Amino acid sequence: MDPDIIDLCTYKPVRFPKFVRARNAWFIMSNFIPDGLDELEYDARPYCIWHPDIASEDKYHQLAHRYPSMRYQVGRACSVAASLLPDISIAEESRERDLNTEGGNQIYNLIMFSPLKYAVMDGFERSVHDDIGKPQAPAFSKGDTQVRWKLEFRITLDFDDSEEYRPFEIDIDIEEDQGLGLELEEPDRYRYGYLTPEEATLLWEPLPLDIPTLKKDFLRQMAAYEGNVDRYVRPGPDPRIQSVMHDIEHLCIVRGIYHHIMFAR
Repeated sequence: MDPDIIDLCTYKPVRFPKFVRARNAWFIMSNFIPDGLDELEYDARPYCIWHPDIASEDKYHQLAHRYPSMRYQVGRACSVAASLLPDISIAEESRERDLNTEGGNQIYNLIMFSPLKYAVMDGFERSVHDDIGKPQAPAFSKGDTQVRWKLEFRITLDFDDSEEYRPFEIDIDIEEDQGLGLELEEPDRYRYGYLTPEEATLLWEPLPLDIPTLKKDFLRQMAAYEGNVDRYVRPGPDPRIQSVMHDIEHLCIVRGIYHHIMFAR
């Protein structure tokens, strides 16, 4: 509500829609529903309204009722999945909830057992392709959703002076802030970087159509080490992400090339 911010976001024509969306996101997460989310001149609807804070469930219901075009963001934020297409990003968000809540598991199972799943929310484009936008179907869970724990990564303005520095997976910038924060923070890599016994079975069992984990690096590394093209590509990231090949994966690929002719080709 700083006067300079108000002037910046209400000046016509709007010069920086990203700032308006960021401000609206904070309004919603602060339990205040802003006006103008149905602005026709530009898209004022924020994509991420669930990090770093969460509004009350009642406020999310009010938001979905007042702005029906925001219902998938609301569904992602509080797992209000009624009357929504079974969207894979909502399923993955529910599965990755920190407390493994009963409600999250119910939403996840409800969507995953659906005979037809959709890719309605597109984090890369920060867009929602609802019934009118012809969402992709059938869609399968590939673990590319930028879930809440991935958003914990924060850098500060003075952390790195080079323009080439980019936080991991910043190509999916659903908060439109490039990972900036007041303090340097990283997710618990020990918690999210190691496979559970159930996830480890994916190393030798056939990969299902829906990859049941977001921790896919080791799966890709092992597939490259063995020279298995199919197992290497299927759990890969969205092809639009300019991912950086880490040293371990590079070594695995070299090993696969030298031991498997078809993988080399």
